[in-house]
Amino acid sequence: MIEGKDKGIEAAEVRAVLWAIHGVFPTRFPLPRGASDADAKSKAAIIELWRSLLHDLPAGSAILATRSALSMASHPPTPGEIRRAALGGVLHGPTGAEAWGEVSKAIGRWGRDRADRAGVPPWSSPAIAPTIAAVGGWRALCGSENQVADRARFVDAFDRQMDIARRSVLTGHAKTLDGAIAARIDRLAEPRERIGTSTALGELIGKGKS
Repeated sequence: MIEGKDKGIEAAEVRAVLWAIHGVFPTRFPLPRGASDADAKSKAAIIELWRSLLHDLPAGSAILATRSALSMASHPPTPGEIRRAALGGVLHGPTGAEAWGEVSKAIGRWGRDRADRAGVPPWSSPAIAPTIAAVGGWRALCGSENQVADRARFVDAFDRQMDIARRSVLTGHAKTLDGAIAARIDRLAEPRERIGTSTALGELIGKGKS
């Protein structure tokens, strides 16, 4: 979607993320594969946990961020590492003109019919697919005879889509930082709360105040 709030990550994308990690680290990141009720409940719980941790990422960005994290990973990436990869992706993603260049090349390479059979080409940004849908769809772009107008509409729509994605990821990142800072403050405050007047330090503090 181009305007309004991004719907965020869906359960299907979470499953793709988990299986991508499992595919690279099958023993270090095992997943329940049985057909029993217990395995089904375990899988559902894992998916829901990861979805809750990644829920505010723009749709499509989590799997791309996971692939980016896996390409340089020596261990299974955590949700935090995937979030950081997604943040880098939206902050340093393609411009509207660069994205149109990618689409234009894909039109010439894939064509309307082949894309219909194979799904969509593997885009570098999760904002490309919804932008294509917003300007009329893949088949319409392939059959258009006015690429100048198509380019202008696509670039404008893509830039707006990226603005939405950046706001979504940055807002989620800020909330994560706020939570981490609050937790750190709580941990720093705990020792002071535990100091009592019966301890030597507590007695010194008490004397100093008197």
